[in-house]
Amino acid sequence: MQRDSKMGIFGLLAGVAIGAAVGLLFAPRSGKETRKQIKRRAKQARKDLVDMVEKARGNAGSAMADAVEEAGKEVSSKAKRAAEAVRQSAN
Repeated sequence: MQRDSKMGIFGLLAGVAIGAAVGLLFAPRSGKETRKQIKRRAKQARKDLVDMVEKARGNAGSAMADAVEEAGKEVSSKAKRAAEAVRQSAN
């Protein structure tokens, strides 16, 4: 489900970028002005994409850290129960 959501966001961003590019190409500006504007918007789109990827990586890292912490708690709990069972069986 997450992959579908990510693909939807990617598709939306791609559509926006294509729409912006087509709009620029049909805008009543000189070629030089249009190229400058395309360059500026491409840089901004790249920056936005990098930010989005970094945020996704951060979320993935956080989720992984949470899973490791939860697994550690579970292992610790089971080890304590096993130690208690050993103590009780020794008595």
